[in-house]
Amino acid sequence: MSAGGPGGWIPLPEPLSSRDGNLEPFDWFRTQRSAHDLRWDPERECWDVFTYEAVEQVLSDAETFANEPIMGQNTTFKDTLLALDPPEHTEKRSLVEEHFSYEAVQRYEDDIRASADRLLEDAMDGQSGQFDLVSSFAYPLPISTIAGILGASEDVRERLKAVSDEAVAAPDLSEFDDADQFVEDQAEAVFGIGQLVNDVILEKREDPGDDLVSDLAGSDHGLSHYELLRLCGLLMVAGHVTTTNLIGNTVRCLAARPDALEAVKGAIGDGDEEPIHRTVEEVLRYRSPVQLAVRVATEDTAVAGRSISEGEPVVAWIQAANRDPAVFDDPDTFDHTRAPNPNIAFGRGPHTCLGAHLAKLEGRVTTKVLFQRVESLEVIDTTHEPVEAPFLHGVRELPVRYECATGRADTS
Repeated sequence: MSAGGPGGWIPLPEPLSSRDGNLEPFDWFRTQRSAHDLRWDPERECWDVFTYEAVEQVLSDAETFANEPIMGQNTTFKDTLLALDPPEHTEKRSLVEEHFSYEAVQRYEDDIRASADRLLEDAMDGQSGQFDLVSSFAYPLPISTIAGILGASEDVRERLKAVSDEAVAAPDLSEFDDADQFVEDQAEAVFGIGQLVNDVILEKREDPGDDLVSDLAGSDHGLSHYELLRLCGLLMVAGHVTTTNLIGNTVRCLAARPDALEAVKGAIGDGDEEPIHRTVEEVLRYRSPVQLAVRVATEDTAVAGRSISEGEPVVAWIQAANRDPAVFDDPDTFDHTRAPNPNIAFGRGPHTCLGAHLAKLEGRVTTKVLFQRVESLEVIDTTHEPVEAPFLHGVRELPVRYECATGRADTS
């Protein structure tokens, strides 16, 4: 299946298509990166780009490497910011950008902390025990946050999970034999998201509040109802999938490094924010929640001395770039003190993730709340399954065993 396959997806390389290869792709990245900055894959009919410099070039140059020819084919993202390129992308993004600036998202810190406390209170039963960190914490928290920013009710937040998971899924290429059925299923999921968002828009037109949908629906932004629907639908989906994996990956990284975990717990106890900032940035580098971005060359061009022809797809491996030894010392070691840390986890150029500041805030707050509550936390040895979307890096479930910190047991 090439770039023109179901939903516009490009399949993962064969070494990363297995469960183990998907969960731990780093040996393959290291081998490929040491051999070449980029390579042409005749099976997938695309370029794979591995080094920091080359990935940054592809992502930064939206004029030469376009997003729309790939994402515009996908039923989920068609006619959204992800499927547009400048200048139309710039115009649409400017309508919501101020709501996701560093300064703007700080107002949600208390709400995020309250949500984190509530979710952990529900998940942790007694002084010790176990729970699935993804379903009980990492997934519902960012859903609640982005839905609250948009102005959605609690009922809408609950109904969003199933449809959004299906909307970002890719076909199982090991068993995939019915392209029409996949496209039909994905379109049904997208329709479900549209119904939820439409309910919110109609409600806010009748009873506006202090939220993003009320602002867009009640102002003269020149958006049609369809455009508003697509914009808010994208924000609902994209506003949680990255953060879910960031939270899960943070726990995976810290649980594997007891020294880093103790340092983080010490910083939390001292009220020292800087080590928490550095830890989240290192998780973003070490296990980037978004592992790739796909572009298409709009003209004949060159990257790292290799000629790329107009119309050829290019897969920029963010995950590989973030472990490039030319930029990061000892890149395969998780270093919670790393500084500077110029990771490109949220991309570069005009398509830099709109919600980057919000995701980082959620990562910092959840880290603090979780490790204030526990004396110890370990990932239960189990067979993890990777998330279904090929552009994401994370696990579907993350069972953990905990011991509550003194005085933090649930006494209800």
